[in-house]
Amino acid sequence: MKSSRKKYRRFNPSFASQVNLDANNRVVVAQLNGFNKYGDAVGVTEDGEVIDVAFGIPGEEVEVEILGDRDGTLYGRAIKINIPAESRTMPECPHFGECGGCQLQHIDYGKQLQLKREIVIKTLRETGNILDPPVSTMIKSPSTWGYRNNARFTVRNEGDIGFTNWITHRFEAIDNCSIVDPRINDIKSQIKNSLTSDDSQLSVRVGGNTESYMIQPNISNRNMPEELQTGQAYHIEKLLGFDFKVSSPSFFQVNTEQAETMVNIVRQKLAPTGVETLVDAYAGVGVFAGLLCPYYANVIAVEESASAVEDAQHNLVGLTNISLIQEKTENVMGNQNFIIDHLILDPPRSGCHKSVLDSIIENPPAKIAYVSCDPMTLSRDLSHLVLGGFTIKEVIPIDMFPHTSHIESITILERPTRSSYVLASTSKRRVELLRLIDRSATILAPALDEDVFSSGLKKDLSPPNYAMEIALAKADSLKGESKKPVIAADTVVVSPDGDIFGKPKNADEARKMLYALRGKTHEVITGLGLIDPGSQESYSSFATTSVRFRNCSDKEIEEYIMAEHPYDKAGAYGIQDMVLDPVEDYYGCPLNILGFPICDIQTLFGKIGLDPFKDLHKNPPRNLHKNCQEIFSIWMATL
Repeated sequence: MKSSRKKYRRFNPSFASQVNLDANNRVVVAQLNGFNKYGDAVGVTEDGEVIDVAFGIPGEEVEVEILGDRDGTLYGRAIKINIPAESRTMPECPHFGECGGCQLQHIDYGKQLQLKREIVIKTLRETGNILDPPVSTMIKSPSTWGYRNNARFTVRNEGDIGFTNWITHRFEAIDNCSIVDPRINDIKSQIKNSLTSDDSQLSVRVGGNTESYMIQPNISNRNMPEELQTGQAYHIEKLLGFDFKVSSPSFFQVNTEQAETMVNIVRQKLAPTGVETLVDAYAGVGVFAGLLCPYYANVIAVEESASAVEDAQHNLVGLTNISLIQEKTENVMGNQNFIIDHLILDPPRSGCHKSVLDSIIENPPAKIAYVSCDPMTLSRDLSHLVLGGFTIKEVIPIDMFPHTSHIESITILERPTRSSYVLASTSKRRVELLRLIDRSATILAPALDEDVFSSGLKKDLSPPNYAMEIALAKADSLKGESKKPVIAADTVVVSPDGDIFGKPKNADEARKMLYALRGKTHEVITGLGLIDPGSQESYSSFATTSVRFRNCSDKEIEEYIMAEHPYDKAGAYGIQDMVLDPVEDYYGCPLNILGFPICDIQTLFGKIGLDPFKDLHKNPPRNLHKNCQEIFSIWMATL
């Protein structure tokens, strides 16, 4: 596991300097509708200002004391709850809201898990451009109180022990911390009278599964209880029956029960058969290497920290199939002369060095388990690996830190197969249709401003060429990074008068479109673009379906627009719409009306010798359109 992590800080000193908790600060009313990675609710004030709110919960109306501005957004704390959420609960700790170690004690634990999972999904989408991440239900902690096996306290005033205030960075004395192991609170109480003005920090670690403990600094020469020792160089922790020596500078997971859960998940998901070689990168004191070596032919543990390597040498002694390398992971992975079957990545909060990811892509292992403590850097690194050809099989969030905003996760990736590809799309319908037939496909947002690109196209382009140009541009936007083929689509509506309609952006555009189409037969054209990164060749095609609208009345159209249904193209086409129900009939592929003609996409893939949908079509091309009709019917049944 990791050798070190950067200190988590919600606010920098410049923000703290502007906060005066004793002042008569401005108070506003806010409607809360979101949640962020810091554990704050996100809302809008009565004046339309965006605000982050500590101690709030999405769905609430609260009165907020404004404390300052963080990154251009107002920041405050809820001081009165006008309309509470059902998930609001009474905090366990009397110091909640002062020390800042916990951010979520006011939220029911089940809701905490839901909000944290949503943060993982949101971050993967927005930071990694991974639009449909396979994020499983968050694994809850067996213990939600008293789970932390270590704590670092601030010492002030010759024996006062506490933490630094979460906003002002001022010292706050703490009598009892609800999330640390009770033995840590007991040690803190016993040691209090032995501390002096020379002491500024107190670090206590205890074994979650042992009686071992470690207290720093060494103050044994003072008025200490006889049974309590300090200044130990290390303590012993036990995971799954295996003893681990952990020195003071070495990193170890703070939640012992969940650390065991993580090891079991990694072993289950990697599913070794006993003949593989495992590389445990950022190996720390050797937890994964030591506990998983019985299931592998060879294990290579890589760790940079001298103290962690010294611990690992002690912990792994006698395990003959493990090699321990003291070096930066990027140096080892960039110069590897061994074949990796399975790889564990457990980097610090900053994530993996780019050279590590590049070397993995260059010599891909069959499976990767990426253990992360930061969804932001995880998203960045997963995007790089996905573009490099890997497929995300599952993202498993694990609650290592109940009542805090911290999120741990394990992501399982697999080496690219012959049929792997990327869909460059932000369309909800395309994602839904693809997922009906292929759960393993990678879906990424194209790196293209479609409005800017389309505005630069020639005005005399035919509708098929117009759609194909945009589709190719979407696919091409990922060409430089993707090792997989990239497919993209763009769909337009063509009126009987030859007008090209794109996605309606407002009521006027929707009205113009529906009035032009009612009572007539129009064409839906989907342009397809395919980029083959191997040959650097590009391919395009298009599909056309004729759609006949019934003669909807003005009143029906206006009521439809007022309901805000038609602000996307498929809503305006109306094939799946049960409100306006405008489609009388259609001629051609029904999936093309939704912008994703599987039959034509398969044909285009055939130009590069790829058939990702081969199981759908037993006797192509005779059954292509029949299968599209079946898929369309299944999709309609999900609405």
